[in-house]
Amino acid sequence: MHGFARTIERTQELEEPLARYVEMINAAAAQMTELLEILSAAARIEDGRYEPVVAEADTLELARAAAARVDGVAAAGGGAAVTTDASALERPGRRLEA
Repeated sequence: MHGFARTIERTQELEEPLARYVEMINAAAAQMTELLEILSAAARIEDGRYEPVVAEADTLELARAAAARVDGVAAAGGGAAVTTDASALERPGRRLEA
């Protein structure tokens, strides 16, 4: 779905409202991809096949990275070292407004 919408954007000069519809399709496709990745991870966890790649991370750095994805939010204070699958905590996506 995403590939077809991107192809239409690149090969056609779209007028409104079609340009907005294709933009909405792209956004929905990205959301679906993220949801499928989350469901896939949940299925692996449920099935006992989840093998996290753990490393030491700082909780303040993790909080700041999460806060950076939300408009109007900041993280401060002291952090602590934790062992976690930091890559699983990082969810790319659109910025949110607080």
